[in-house]
Amino acid sequence: MNLIKLTPILIAVVALALAVPTGAVTIGATDDPFDDNGVVLAPADGPNGEYASVGADGNLSVDLTDPGVNTNGQTVIRQVFVIENRGDRDARVWLTHDATDSVILYEALSSGVRTEPVIEQRAIQGAANDATLAPGEQLVVSIAIDTRSGEAAVGDTLLSEISLHARLPETSESTGGNETTGGPGVSEEPTGVEVEPISPETVVSENGTDNGTESEPAESFTVEEMDPETIPDDPNPGSKPEPRAVITRADFSEQSAKQTEQLRSRGVDTLTLVGEEVTLDGRRSTINRTNGVDRERRIVKAVDIQAPPGQEDQPAMVRMEVSRERLGVTDPANARIGHLTENGWELLRTNVVSTTEESVVLEARTTGFSPFAVFSSPEVTYEWTLPDGTTVQGENVRSSFEEPGIYNVTLEITDALGNTDTTDYRILVNDEPEITIETPERVTANNSTTLRANVTDEVGNVSVTWDLPNGSQVDGRTVNYTFENGSYDVTATAADEYGANATAETTITVGPAAAGGFGVLGIVSSRGVPVLSWLVTASLLILVPVVVLRLWRYGLPSLPGWITAPARRRQGPRITAFEDPSWDTHRNEFEISTLRVEDPNGDLETVEISIRTAGGTEVARQTVDFGRTDVYEASPVYIPGIPTVDVDPSRKYFVRIRAVDTDDNEDTATSALQFLPTFDPQFDRGVAAD
Repeated sequence: MNLIKLTPILIAVVALALAVPTGAVTIGATDDPFDDNGVVLAPADGPNGEYASVGADGNLSVDLTDPGVNTNGQTVIRQVFVIENRGDRDARVWLTHDATDSVILYEALSSGVRTEPVIEQRAIQGAANDATLAPGEQLVVSIAIDTRSGEAAVGDTLLSEISLHARLPETSESTGGNETTGGPGVSEEPTGVEVEPISPETVVSENGTDNGTESEPAESFTVEEMDPETIPDDPNPGSKPEPRAVITRADFSEQSAKQTEQLRSRGVDTLTLVGEEVTLDGRRSTINRTNGVDRERRIVKAVDIQAPPGQEDQPAMVRMEVSRERLGVTDPANARIGHLTENGWELLRTNVVSTTEESVVLEARTTGFSPFAVFSSPEVTYEWTLPDGTTVQGENVRSSFEEPGIYNVTLEITDALGNTDTTDYRILVNDEPEITIETPERVTANNSTTLRANVTDEVGNVSVTWDLPNGSQVDGRTVNYTFENGSYDVTATAADEYGANATAETTITVGPAAAGGFGVLGIVSSRGVPVLSWLVTASLLILVPVVVLRLWRYGLPSLPGWITAPARRRQGPRITAFEDPSWDTHRNEFEISTLRVEDPNGDLETVEISIRTAGGTEVARQTVDFGRTDVYEASPVYIPGIPTVDVDPSRKYFVRIRAVDTDDNEDTATSALQFLPTFDPQFDRGVAAD
C-alpha cells in the first residue's frame, strides 16, 4: 500500500475559555492542495460547521475558542468538519493530533446517542482506527473534549494541530499483469485474487458497514479458480426463484440492546434525529438465479475462496484481477463482484482499483466466504419509495426528515428475469427535547424553594435530572431545595428514552437583589462625591421645611385625623450602614462590605439595590423581600453583574440602596463605586505574563 500523509492540513485551536471574540466564519472558495489525491477536507453543514473555514493556503482551520469548552466537564461539539473522497478509488483515512487523551476525534453519530463508550468506539484517531471511504463518500467528524481530570486550567490551549492521513490502494505497477498473487493469508497460486481480512471488532456485519481496520490473519485462505460455465442457473436448488429485497443502514451507529428492544417494540428498524441524513443500502439483497443477475450469464471470472476454520464469516476485502479480453467492450465500472450466499447472489459494492492494457483489478467487501463471480454488467434494478411518495433509482438512497415521527421507506428489487420483491424499512425520527426552568418570583434564604422543569418533546418518554448547588443530582420534573444567601447555578437535563437530550441552566440569587431608579436622599453617606453630598444635603435642609409648611397650610388640615395621626407618630425604615461598594473584576460580582437597614415599627418589607452608570445605564439590579421585619443586616452583600453588560473600570458607577416598609415609607442612599484590582490565584492560574 502507498501511504500518503497529508500534513499539515487541519489546524485547530481549542481553548478552555473565551479568548478572542469571533463572529460567524465565512467559508471561502479555494482549491484544496490535496484534491489531486482525491481526499479533501471541508466545513460540515450545520451550525457547528461555522467553526471551520478554508484559508487562502487551502488548509482547513477550526477555531473553538468561542464558545470554548467546559471546565471540569465534558464538551461535545458535533459535526464540525468532513473528510470526503473525491477520487475514483477507495481511500482509508484517519486523523492524528497533538492533544492529550482528553480530546477524541470521532465519526459523527446519526442516531443522537453520545455516550462515552460509543464515542470511543467511533474514534478515527490513529492508523488502527482508520475508516474507508468509497468514491463520493464523506465522513463527518465531531470533537469530544474531557477536562474532568482537573489537569487543564482556564485559558489553556488543548489542541493546536490535527493531521489527516490517507492510505490509497496499490497502483497498477504492484497489481498489473496476470501474475498477481494473493496477499496476506492467500495461497501462492497465481489466481489474481487477494483477500485482506478486516478486524471483526470494528465491523457491524448485520448492516454491512465497517471502518476498514486491518487485522493479521492467523491462517491462509485457499483460493480455487472456477470455470464460469460450471455455475448453474439455479445454484440453490429448491429455493424460491424470486429475489429477496433487504435494506440495511449504511451509516448505522451502534445502539444498546435496550434501545434495540425499544425500537422493535414500536415496530421500527432504526433511529435518527430530526434533520440528520440517513443512508439506506439495498446491496444486501439477493438474486436467487444466476441468469437473474444477467440473462446472458456474462460471468467473466469465478473463484471459490475457502476460509480457515472459525473465519468463514469474518469480513474481508476481496480483490480480483480480470482479463481485459474477457471484459470485452464492457466498462469495468459496470462490473460487480457477486458473493453466493445461501439465499442467492449478493451483489457487493465494487470499485475499480487499477487498470492496465491487459487487466483490471476489482475490489469489494464481503461478510463471508464461498464462491465469488465477476458479472460484467448485472441487470438488477433497485427502486426506492420515500415517505412523500418520491421514487429514487439506485443501490442506495439518502434522505432526512424535518419532523419527528415514524416514516416508512420501501425498496423494490427487480432481477434480470423480471421477478420482483419488496420490503419496508421503518425509521423512527426522534426530536431533541426543549427544556426551561421555572423559578418562583421570590426566593428567600433557608426556606424550601420549588423549581420546575418545563419540557417539550414529541417522541419518547423524557426524564429530568437536576444538578443542584450542593453537588447532588435529583430526578423529576420538580425539585425542592433550600438556598442560603448567595448566588447559585442550577442545571436541569431532559433526556428521552432514545438518547436525545437538552440542558437548561439558571442562576438563582438569594439575599440583596436588584431594583431600579435613583434618588437623592441619603447621599450624605456616600463616599467619593463629598461636594455633591453636601450640596444636596443643604438643598434638602432648605426645601423640606418649605414643603412641609405648604402641605400643612393647604392640605393637611383638611385630612381626617385617622390619616394624619399615624403619619405623625410613625417612623419609616432607615439605612444605618452602607459601606465600601466595590467591583471584583475576577469574580464578576459587585460587593458591599456592610449594609444595615432598621425599622423601629418592624414593618420593613423590601430592600432594593440598583447599580448604574453616571448616564443612567443599569448594570445590576436585585431585590430582597421580607414580608415584615425590624432589621436587615448583611456583611458582605454580593450582587452579580448582568451577563450581557460589560463593566468598564474606566467608567464611574453609582450604587443606590432603597428601603421600603409596608406603608411605602422609604429611605434611600447612594454611593460611588470603587474598583479593587485584586489578584486571586484561583482565577489567574495558567495565564502567562506578557
